[in-house]
Amino acid sequence: MNTAGLVFTVSSFLIWGLVPIYWKLLKGTSAFLIVNHRAVWTATILLIFLGVRKKIPSLIETFKDRKKILSLLLSTACISTNWGIFVWTVNADKILDTSLGYYINPLLNVLFGATILKEKFSKIQFIAILSASIGVLIMAFAHGDFPWIALSLAGTFGLYGLVRKMIPVSSDVGLTTESVVLFLPALIYIFGISSDSGFTSDARIAMLLVGGGFITTIPLLLYLEGVRRIPYSTVGILQFLTPTTTFLIAVFIYKESFGAKQLISFSFIWLAVIIYIIDISILKRTKA
Repeated sequence: MNTAGLVFTVSSFLIWGLVPIYWKLLKGTSAFLIVNHRAVWTATILLIFLGVRKKIPSLIETFKDRKKILSLLLSTACISTNWGIFVWTVNADKILDTSLGYYINPLLNVLFGATILKEKFSKIQFIAILSASIGVLIMAFAHGDFPWIALSLAGTFGLYGLVRKMIPVSSDVGLTTESVVLFLPALIYIFGISSDSGFTSDARIAMLLVGGGFITTIPLLLYLEGVRRIPYSTVGILQFLTPTTTFLIAVFIYKESFGAKQLISFSFIWLAVIIYIIDISILKRTKA
């Protein structure tokens, strides 16, 4: 297996798992302001990145293609909503909900693939989804609190992946297009609508807001470089590094409540993940 690809991919998932620590540093700052800064600085970094790779003409061509741009507007709505929910959740001390959401996400992708893209749906995958569903239902009824945050994160990111899969545009150009679409509205909000741009009161906050662009872009670029070099089935297994890292941070660093009911709910989700990984491993051996 390509060592560089493995390092890039593992690094991207670990950064995504650790990123709640970064957003926690901005606790007290409006999640909407954070997301708008994230859009501005991510667009800036990605435009420089495309410029270095001499792919600006591809970006311009994408904007000229009406069908592509309409589809990318939909994916932009999905990913920006996902960002907003994630940042708000982290700073509302509900990191465990983000972990649950990203454990569910790959299983939801399988469901989307089977129902919308008409991909083959194995019995093992059905058992995994059933197990995950039981975990979600236990959480909803045993806690008396429907896990809307986890399902919203899984749903928006799942829809984002589904839409992007159906658009014939490269990952880096597509991501830059989404960021550029958000750039002007975000800039207007920060400096024209918001009562606090984030640059006036605290230099530390200002630096963290700008740094949000790097925190967003670096793992994405590592991921894009990694998945080109290693089998996608391996990526499917490695992606669980993110919610596992987030789970450990929530429980052991931020001491979020994790009692017997949560353990039962998560156990069904973890069982689903194990079944999913076994299914991927079987598929990988079959193709070998």
